[in-house]
Amino acid sequence: MRQATLKRVSRKRNNPVIDRVIFGVPDWNRTSGLSLRSASLYPTELRVHLHSSLAPWGSRGPSRRICRVRETLYRGRVVTLHIEDNHWEIVEHRAAVAILATRGNEMLIVKQRRPAVGAVTHEIPAGLIEDGEDVLTAAAREFAEECGLGGRLELVTTMYTSPGFTDELVYLIRATDLHPATGTPDDDEDIEVTYIHPRALIEGAKTGAIQTSGPAIAAAYHLLLEQVERS
Repeated sequence: MRQATLKRVSRKRNNPVIDRVIFGVPDWNRTSGLSLRSASLYPTELRVHLHSSLAPWGSRGPSRRICRVRETLYRGRVVTLHIEDNHWEIVEHRAAVAILATRGNEMLIVKQRRPAVGAVTHEIPAGLIEDGEDVLTAAAREFAEECGLGGRLELVTTMYTSPGFTDELVYLIRATDLHPATGTPDDDEDIEVTYIHPRALIEGAKTGAIQTSGPAIAAAYHLLLEQVERS
């Protein structure tokens, strides 16, 4: 049987405090508060979040109530799958970096087969942030591993890839002053490095001739905006 962690959020925002670790499945009783039912039929991990200043429907004064119950169904190397309030399917995903580099007016693209979509995609270099890495260190490592390049790195922006179901956060990094760098590619990666004009990438994605990613499209529009601002 796994643990269920009871977390209370104080009246001060962004100040979570762990109350205690409990066993069993939390049940809310309006008169007596939080109680426990037998956990023998509920082997998955549960996290119960309380908010101290929210009133239940129909009441006139503040009263603490359970606002979220999150059940963990799967933990993998990259993702964790939760069910929240027995309704929302949520994928917890490790954060990643994506690198925007150019040659003249063209952007650097890596072509590789992606099993998840069953196609060869045109993307910008990208990868997960490893434990203990900061964003720019991760970007430098991924850029060297995938492209054999390094450069001056600067954060452009951040974005959630699909906030409707996952918390995956991508840091878009601009690489300039490029130079050769040594990296160790992953054993399962077969990557072709090429260059394409950002308009060609956008148009190819529009017609379906090119399979690409959100960060790559964001990078393409960023480059077009840079070109407009320089003109």
